[in-house]
Amino acid sequence: MEIQRIHIQGFKSLEDVIFEPKNGFSCLVGANGAGKSNFCDALLFLKNIVLNGVANAIEAIGDKSLITDKEETNFSLSVKNEKGVIYEYYISVNIQESKILKEELCNQFMTIYSRKIDRVEKINLNKFEDLIAKMNTYVSDFDEFKKRDIKKIKQKELEKYRESLNSLIDLTKTISYVKSEVPEILKDNNIYELSSDKSGLSSYYEDEPIYEFIENLNIYRINPLSPKLPNKIFNKSNLLIHGQNLSTILLEMQNSEDKWMDLHELLSLIVPSINEIEIKKGQFEDSLSLYFKENNKPLPAISISDGTIYTLSILTTLLWNEDKNTLIIIEEPERGIHPQAIVELISFIKQIVLEKNLQVIVTTHSETVVRNCELDELWLVDKIDGKTKFKNAKQANPHLEETSLDQAWLMNLLNGGLPW
Repeated sequence: MEIQRIHIQGFKSLEDVIFEPKNGFSCLVGANGAGKSNFCDALLFLKNIVLNGVANAIEAIGDKSLITDKEETNFSLSVKNEKGVIYEYYISVNIQESKILKEELCNQFMTIYSRKIDRVEKINLNKFEDLIAKMNTYVSDFDEFKKRDIKKIKQKELEKYRESLNSLIDLTKTISYVKSEVPEILKDNNIYELSSDKSGLSSYYEDEPIYEFIENLNIYRINPLSPKLPNKIFNKSNLLIHGQNLSTILLEMQNSEDKWMDLHELLSLIVPSINEIEIKKGQFEDSLSLYFKENNKPLPAISISDGTIYTLSILTTLLWNEDKNTLIIIEEPERGIHPQAIVELISFIKQIVLEKNLQVIVTTHSETVVRNCELDELWLVDKIDGKTKFKNAKQANPHLEETSLDQAWLMNLLNGGLPW
């Protein structure tokens, strides 16, 4: 699944923000307090709602007043699957009452389900009649086309027939997909009760790709101290938000010789003094400790720089993640890292995005990160009158050529997203 559009309304400073990534790598740049972290918090909040319910999502933040004082907080995701079918997911939440007001999942052809308050309208297979009617229209067009003299058909007409053919193919795929993938419980017109706190996705649609996409959404705010300390063995397949299970992931990664070698090679490229990574079991069976060899001298992780731990955490999660249905957000990947090492790290992130077909968003204040972005990869984040605004740099200055991107940013030629 590939994110086409994220629309957030009524979450902290994000009164009405739209983000439409232009490719697999995006960079959010702006001053402290502009709203970059609020954007990450909003997506994490959405994930918690879908997986755990509204009350648990609010509890994870701590206080309703920290989220919004508005009656509604709305999230809308537009994602495209590998077959090119675009799915829209929308959810509206009343934070003060801890309940879902509205929820809808659809594609460009039909509504898969819609829900208001505590009831879900299951998919209505009568909608197939509308699809069949559309197909019949396209088939009629081709019957007419077969009778025409090909030499007399104008280019515009040929284009119309081509579009009809593509639409017919898409409709066929959609009908086939819905008939085969929609759970049997949903293939009727009955109304089922659903807790106002719980998402319909987690209740009925765990096999849907869009549920999997939200479930696999990963946001990283690495706290270098967490991986440095001895940690218990976590039963988690991906790195946790603060990197506290880094030792567990590295222990698993040792079983993949190629990945383990790639990790050492990349880390030594960015931090040449590191020769080896070692994971040791602690005094207790369920604890792990991280060790390094730096210039061939054994050192516990607590003696290693924050920048090295930060780099290792980022490399690990990108190498370890095998799921294509994934959006990864990394906050401030440049922390504690030398400028030249940042260049190597950003280059690797972009490389892995292409190789694994991932989508990665980074937030930054770093000139070096900005300098290594393309114009359409850069998103300017500003807070105006207390409200966060997003703007793509290419839209801000599409003809920027001679000035380097970091200089253009600091000179405010992009008209926004300044680091101060």
